[in-house]
Amino acid sequence: MPDDGAAGSAPMSSPAGNGSTVNAMNTAGTSVEPVSGGSGGSGGAGGERAVPPTERDGGAAVDASAPSNPAADGGKADAGTVSTEPLCDGSSEMRLTFESGGGFVDQLYFFTNPHGHAFFAVDGKCQFYAGQNYMRGIATGTLTAAEAEALSKDVHWFELAGWDWNANNDAACPDSGVVSLTRAKINAGCSCGCDDASPMGLNDALSSAYMWIDRLMTEGKPVTGPLSAIAFTSEAGAGNTNVPVVDWPLARSMSSIPGLVHEPSAEYLSATNTMVAHFDDPAEAMKLREARVATVSHDTNGSVGNSVPVKEGSVQYRVYARDELPAEAEMAWKALKDTLPAP
Repeated sequence: MPDDGAAGSAPMSSPAGNGSTVNAMNTAGTSVEPVSGGSGGSGGAGGERAVPPTERDGGAAVDASAPSNPAADGGKADAGTVSTEPLCDGSSEMRLTFESGGGFVDQLYFFTNPHGHAFFAVDGKCQFYAGQNYMRGIATGTLTAAEAEALSKDVHWFELAGWDWNANNDAACPDSGVVSLTRAKINAGCSCGCDDASPMGLNDALSSAYMWIDRLMTEGKPVTGPLSAIAFTSEAGAGNTNVPVVDWPLARSMSSIPGLVHEPSAEYLSATNTMVAHFDDPAEAMKLREARVATVSHDTNGSVGNSVPVKEGSVQYRVYARDELPAEAEMAWKALKDTLPAP
């Protein structure tokens, strides 16, 4: 499975600089609100394959009218109900999501990765959102008819409606996260690859879904809406020395922004009620994104850092700036999760 910069069972570096990690299996003006819990999980689905090429036809985004056949990838459970509902049905509902996240994660995971280390989501109008390492931001766009058909086939969209299997059905896999696909009333996922008893085609679907993230990130355009951020003081020269320390880019001082600067206490960072700052002003959000892009582009050691080194006066900080999904997309995603049966 492609490296998303954070997924898998290896410990991530702690943003607090204290080496502390946790195991996680499973926005106008500047305002303040609690950090929300994350979702999904990470871990290999195994058996990756190339995504078949499709042509951009410029037509309306619709789906194939017939379900594909499940791939014989080692699964054995009965596929159950097969749906004929198209992925893109013209509605504003969130129709499909894929999430990879969780596992052995740092203490800011639930802030930086509310939808997992890597994800995509597609609504009924074939609008998509995709992310892979929050420092790269979120990309958005619209699937063509050919792409909607290819994605439906690759993730076994029609068979997914009958897959009664999630990571809780898998054998225990300590410190690993979860990869999962969700459609209305159905969440199907695995941890450390799918067990032999999983539905036929699920392992293949999860591997293919992960590979679609790269494609959607490449084809989509960066979101330009609200951004949330949290910051901690840092010793000069701490962290990744391959990236430059940038001057605080906003006219407002960091200390004047409610919810932005926090003490780097291990106990504090693990709390779920940490307050964060929100930036709805397009100019401010753009400047924070530019600082984040500068960090990513200067990271010459082949990895992507998980914060932006910022200096204001004589004080250096680590700034974690997270893109937000449009409010309507976030609500549609929540509504989709609300259709799932209680665990």
